[in-house]
Amino acid sequence: RNTLRGYRGLKCRHCRHCPDPRPKVEGMMERAEWIPQLKAALKPLFDRRTVAGLIVTLSYIWCTLLCVFWLQVVALVKSYAVVVFKHLFPFLEKTLWGPGPWPPPEVLRTPEECFDAAGLDAAGYPFEPNYIEVNGLRVHYVDEGMAKAKSGDHSAGLGSDQQTFLFLHGEPSWSFLYRKMIVPLSRAGHRCVAPDFIGFGRSDKYTSMQSYTHELHMETVKQLVEQLNLTNITLVVQDWGGLVGLSVLPALDSRIARLVIMNTGLPPLQMAHFLKYPVGILSGISSFLGWRSFARVAGRMLPVGQIFRSDCARPISSDVIKCYDAPFPSKRYRAGAAVSSG
Repeated sequence: RNTLRGYRGLKCRHCRHCPDPRPKVEGMMERAEWIPQLKAALKPLFDRRTVAGLIVTLSYIWCTLLCVFWLQVVALVKSYAVVVFKHLFPFLEKTLWGPGPWPPPEVLRTPEECFDAAGLDAAGYPFEPNYIEVNGLRVHYVDEGMAKAKSGDHSAGLGSDQQTFLFLHGEPSWSFLYRKMIVPLSRAGHRCVAPDFIGFGRSDKYTSMQSYTHELHMETVKQLVEQLNLTNITLVVQDWGGLVGLSVLPALDSRIARLVIMNTGLPPLQMAHFLKYPVGILSGISSFLGWRSFARVAGRMLPVGQIFRSDCARPISSDVIKCYDAPFPSKRYRAGAAVSSG
């Protein structure tokens, strides 16, 4: 304790006179700092152009598929256990849903207080909310740039030469993901539109997992583009946003001029492509199956904020994690995230 006091600015966790009970030793890295550095150090081991990288990649695929098998077993046991639990103890079913009205409503809307408490402005998301109606549900979208619609007049996009960026988020994210792209692009004179899919962000959320379908999200994108009369679109997609956005391309072909495709895919896979890159594709498929299996086990308990903390290449602050968690104040709101994941 006396040794710790000898360091300027260092706090002792055992001393009640210290204002900060947790010590911060110089040179000690936080978890958010060493995880990305560990990933960077291990990345050369997965270089499939070397023999060692090929062996490591094949081992990774095998271990991942093994984990997928056992996660599927756990998910199956869990589903049967929930059914038995509901039949034996029906009066405890309310516990599975968490706090809130009972029976749960068909549609929920995240209170604005949750977003205010997360501090969106400080995290770089100062945008005014905009809404349209799709199949009776309120869908939120960000609309920034010179030609954004005002007072319900969406005719600005029709026939305009201005480039419009349409950002489709992945899972379990929301339009907050694209905040660092929207600001500079809108300042450069481009229109930026970033919707929240139903079940995410500020959009309404079904409480039943069976209500979420791929067609629902496709219809959301089509309705958004048509209601706002968007043209000359640069479609920016990643993760599940790519599966939805690329699937809706044929219906919006005359409106979309460019594609920016990031980490995503669009099945079915052509056999010629698989034969050319078998190891890389198997690695991607195994990772995808591993994620889906984990999400199936987690269900409504999906740790949204921690998923972003562990997956980001660079450390992100706890304030940003709160913003990703903001749309899901309880597990009642996570049906869409659970379904889109698994």
